[in-house]
Amino acid sequence: MVLKGASWRPALFPALFGILRHPRHGVTLFDTGYSARFQRATEPFPQRLYRWLTPVRVALGDSAAEQLLRAGIAPESVARIVLSHFHADHIAGARDFPNARFVASRAAWDAVRGRGTIRSTALGFLPRLLPDDFEARATLLEAYEFRTPGIGQFETSHDLFGDGSVRLIPLPRHARGQLGWLAQTAGRRRFLISRHTVTSHIKNAYRKLDVHTAAAAVFRAMNQGLLGKRAIRP
Repeated sequence: MVLKGASWRPALFPALFGILRHPRHGVTLFDTGYSARFQRATEPFPQRLYRWLTPVRVALGDSAAEQLLRAGIAPESVARIVLSHFHADHIAGARDFPNARFVASRAAWDAVRGRGTIRSTALGFLPRLLPDDFEARATLLEAYEFRTPGIGQFETSHDLFGDGSVRLIPLPRHARGQLGWLAQTAGRRRFLISRHTVTSHIKNAYRKLDVHTAAAAVFRAMNQGLLGKRAIRP
């Protein structure tokens, strides 16, 4: 149900989070991954449907807070959390960081807030996973605040700290208002996006090129002058 032509056997998809230690602004997380709170939030119906459709394994020590503790970082010391969007696999650990401020796009929040239980579950959003004071602790970025340059086809970004070290980049398609994170660290750049975003843009490229495989896409793009021969590695 995930990859065309793949086996019907269950497959594992890790729910990841990112961490950045800024010299002036402290520890910032990108999403939080899963935690045991997901199991509690999906006990009642209809939320239990979420658990049935996407079975989740969260072992002791797997949560972001537990992993940070092992690395010597107290959850209380996390200054902020950037939420790419509000699906449960990205926000399930949010309550474990009592002092963190949250950053997300207004569009992502408006897409899920105030929905009924059934609609929220269908959207992959479980409100119980967020702190009760989420809105008071959140900075919700408006569209006009994405005014610095992006990367490649992603034309705009938001400079999180005002120093160019972290830019938040709108990544439409998988979820309304979804954000990616482009970090400049020690001479190199790291771009954090979800696998769903990659899949969406690959499908969009295939559609525009009228092809169905990566190899066909490369050769069609070369024939149309969209790629040089250096794009193919031996």
